[in-house]
Amino acid sequence: AIFVLRSSLHSDKESVISYNEIGNIDYKVYLKENNYYPSEYLEKNMQYIANLINKVDIDFNYEMHSSEDMKYQYGYNIKANLVITDPNDNNKILYKKTNILVNDKKMNVVKNNFVINDEVSIDYNEYNNYVNAFKKEYALSVKSKIIITMEVTVDGENKLLKDKLSKKNNLSIAIPLSEQTIDISIDTSDINNSGVLEKTYLAQIKNPVVLGIGGFIAIISLYLSYICIYTIFSNMTSPNIYRVTIDKILKEYDRAIVTSNSIDS
Repeated sequence: AIFVLRSSLHSDKESVISYNEIGNIDYKVYLKENNYYPSEYLEKNMQYIANLINKVDIDFNYEMHSSEDMKYQYGYNIKANLVITDPNDNNKILYKKTNILVNDKKMNVVKNNFVINDEVSIDYNEYNNYVNAFKKEYALSVKSKIIITMEVTVDGENKLLKDKLSKKNNLSIAIPLSEQTIDISIDTSDINNSGVLEKTYLAQIKNPVVLGIGGFIAIISLYLSYICIYTIFSNMTSPNIYRVTIDKILKEYDRAIVTSNSIDS
């Protein structure tokens, strides 16, 4: 019965759910009108003349993919942090100001992937003029930059998973301020993480007919086992008829019975 039942079932061979998360940043530096650059913007990974910069458009992209559908709860926000530091030590912060560019956004989906795409535009002159005024007012020699960060949080669950998927990532880009030429750099490398999540054991019916036969055999086996056990214990505990008869006679005629060494013919 055990053999037949096991042959009618099979366990899920795929014991894990795999996932992959990807994140990257792209940007364009838009220029003021000038006599030297024919294009209205410059691509990323170049040196830029600060006085020619009009704005910087930044594209954030984040993707999550999984091998099976999951119930995802995810959200993100985008902040701009203006940071002014000591020229000899970036860890010594003289001034910091945070602007919320995109308020918290939260979404719920049930699928095997989702994509976040959002774009922000940074008015370079606004931040640059602010820092220049700060330096002039206090007669300071400082370093400054604006850091634009997208914070992403992801929670995913599947009824077959032992544990939930929980991720928190930042995509950041830093733009130097108050310099003649600037080099825009991505503070964090592009996100490209993958992993697996363990699933709970899952048995599925492979052959319903064989399962039915196995169940029938199991019932018959249990019934026969009961009969055998009942018969064995019944024989062990059933009273001896001869012994019962003798005991009954002795009980009724005990006082009339005497011991004799001879039997009259």
